[in-house]
Amino acid sequence: MKTPSRWTAAAGAATLLLTGCVANQPAGGSSTAAGGVITVTAKADSCAVSANTTASGKVTFRVTNAGEATTEFYLLAADRLRIVAEKEDIAPGAFADLTVALAPGQYFTACKPGGTKIGEAEFTVIG
Repeated sequence: MKTPSRWTAAAGAATLLLTGCVANQPAGGSSTAAGGVITVTAKADSCAVSANTTASGKVTFRVTNAGEATTEFYLLAADRLRIVAEKEDIAPGAFADLTVALAPGQYFTACKPGGTKIGEAEFTVIG
């Protein structure tokens, strides 16, 4: 019986080593499955959305107001003008859920603490 060469052993070791170096996040940002909850944290100077991609279907945005002023959350169409869905009057320290059925396409998210729109970000819904 022939024993493995040093090259074969080295190649096997390299393969095992590189397997641990694969990224856990999908390319282009984080995503969530349809029906999942996407968290949004609104502050006076930021609007942090936990995912920027989701599958089409029913999606819930859980908006937490971590700021000191009443805030609003918007899901905008690709033109950034048409409001697809919104949740208004979220008091400081409170949270609100916004559930919407989304078709595939490009959208934008935005928060509006104290009436000032901030944190506009791309949001993609796939197939």
